[in-house]
Amino acid sequence: MHRFASVAVLALASTTFAQGPKATPEHKFLQGQAGKWDAVITLPGANAPMKGSLEVRKLGNTWVTSTLKMDFGPLKYEGRGTMGFDPRKKKFVGSWADNITDSLALPEGTLDEATKTFTETWSQALPNGDTAFFKLVTTHDGDDKMKAVYHSGKTADELKEVMTIEYTRAKTEEKKAK
Repeated sequence: MHRFASVAVLALASTTFAQGPKATPEHKFLQGQAGKWDAVITLPGANAPMKGSLEVRKLGNTWVTSTLKMDFGPLKYEGRGTMGFDPRKKKFVGSWADNITDSLALPEGTLDEATKTFTETWSQALPNGDTAFFKLVTTHDGDDKMKAVYHSGKTADELKEVMTIEYTRAKTEEKKAK
């Protein structure tokens, strides 16, 4: 009897997992970012903007993964992340790791659908042992442009703008040929 019950539970679970979770409007918002993006990075006090790239890939119908590469002269930055929407928390949740920190960032975020503004916050241990607080506000201008403004500080109440990245969806090779 136990074997039959175990097989029935496994069959039901297999069917459920095969279909995957149902995508919410928040998941669909993230999925719309899939593709390759050109990035222009501006740092306060920098002589000139720098260039970079972002690639966002779908992971099923509820997650995206991303790779951000930036050239800061002698420093070649690379970061990778995941982002999804947790319907139980009613928040976007993610993770981020890069080549300039030694701790994992775990941002949580919200979306203002009326203004197409995506706001993420997190705290993160720095290599020197301090903790920094971050806020990332990304505004979307249609499907092919977005602007990300990074803020950082020693406390969540002392955040200052530290970087802006303007993204433009990269033209595909097919579009370039036309």
